[in-house]
Amino acid sequence: REAYAMDPQQRQLLEVGYSALYHAGYRKATLMGTDGGVFVGQTQYDFMQMHAETRSAPTSLTAPGSHPAVSSGRFSYTFGLKGPSYTVDTACSSSLVAVDGAVQNLRRGRCSVAVAAGVNLILSPGTSIAACATRMTSDACKTFDASANGYGRG
Repeated sequence: REAYAMDPQQRQLLEVGYSALYHAGYRKATLMGTDGGVFVGQTQYDFMQMHAETRSAPTSLTAPGSHPAVSSGRFSYTFGLKGPSYTVDTACSSSLVAVDGAVQNLRRGRCSVAVAAGVNLILSPGTSIAACATRMTSDACKTFDASANGYGRG
């Protein structure tokens, strides 16, 4: 039931985060109870909006499963990490700000190991439609070009 109520972005964060830790030589058993920090950049709210649109009755799993702010805490809880943990939404720079948060907390000694991550799944066309309607998107990729006239979602 919990996995069904969980935003796919949270599931992806757990899966890819586990894989990254594993390949870096960390194991859950050795991380449990450490001061490890988790810093996540997440800016999409599609799953939460889709749930609201279905008007299904909320359950005790609805809020933790669908709210982006829970992503970092769920990761910390799953791996038993006791250091700083937060999810940040600064639109396109969310992942970069999460990395900066990890670096700053490591430098200040607030954690001895840090996971910095970004997750972004486009689950519905709503935001893309709105961006197109306001002419925020470009018709082609023109990165660093004088003719650049918008951005491309991805």
